[in-house]
Amino acid sequence: MVYEKELKLIMTSNGEGNVTIIHQDSPDKYSIVQTLTTKPGLKTMVHRGTTHRIYLSGADYLADGKTPAPGTFGVYVYEPQTRQ
Repeated sequence: MVYEKELKLIMTSNGEGNVTIIHQDSPDKYSIVQTLTTKPGLKTMVHRGTTHRIYLSGADYLADGKTPAPGTFGVYVYEPQTRQ
């Protein structure tokens, strides 16, 4: 999970093929801005505040669902919707 202080966004990667993006409307009120579709299995997330982009890393998996397939690791870049 990351918090984008400037835009008041909370972003959480769910590993199921999406990132939930939530806006902090006030100290006690939040609303979902977007459910961003990503590649399934991506959980590790980094946020770059100056560009407002998020980076997720992951790989494809073999039939057992646990073993990463050789040569499939990648970093995926997404630019979530923002409220202005």
